[in-house]
Amino acid sequence: MVQQYKAKVLHARQLTHDVRELTFEVLEPGDWNYKAGQYISFTCPRDDNPKPIARLYSLSSHPAQKGVAQITYNYVGGPGTKFLQSLKEGQDVDFKGPFGNFLLKNNDRDVLFAATGTGIAPFRSMLHDQLEQGSKRNFALLWGVRQSEDLYYQAEFNDMAKQYPNFKFYMTLSQEKAPESEWKGLHGRITAHVKDIYTNTDNVDAYLCGSDYMIKDMTELLMSLGQCNVHREKYF
Repeated sequence: MVQQYKAKVLHARQLTHDVRELTFEVLEPGDWNYKAGQYISFTCPRDDNPKPIARLYSLSSHPAQKGVAQITYNYVGGPGTKFLQSLKEGQDVDFKGPFGNFLLKNNDRDVLFAATGTGIAPFRSMLHDQLEQGSKRNFALLWGVRQSEDLYYQAEFNDMAKQYPNFKFYMTLSQEKAPESEWKGLHGRITAHVKDIYTNTDNVDAYLCGSDYMIKDMTELLMSLGQCNVHREKYF
């Protein structure tokens, strides 16, 4: 049920030069529950308008982390991220939630999570939720960022891929400057690597989170390979 919660900033972690993770301890009411893939809302002040504005952020924590809400965001200078940047560890904050229906469908089809940038947030939640509960479905995560300086969470996903044989992780950099880079992984946009994972998508549920152009290009590509069920969440 959507309601307002009081929380305290438990941890503030700088993941890259422009990506930050905030972990909140939810104080009251004490019935904080959500589903993997949902988001929360903060009321944020604006410099050019006396009326505050609501900004939405997907939860990157997972439901088994009781009493905790975590978000991972890219600082872009708008009222939402300006407000979040001002938050310090130990500070009290209110949020509303949980919202959203970008949830994993309950079936036995293979799952592709495709994300760019901080669109990774809901998929981190979903993967921990599913794999730690023992799901036997086949999961693939295809995630793209620009350069090696933009990498975060990749060690976590690599460890998960080693632990769970039904999970495959693919990380690609779209603007890394080879050969001087030490990056030994994939290069190019995420669309360049879909056919390395699937030759046919008839048994695939794809979940896309990121920019408009990525969602458009990925949808067209996946549908060209079969009867793929595509679920979308525009993130920025």
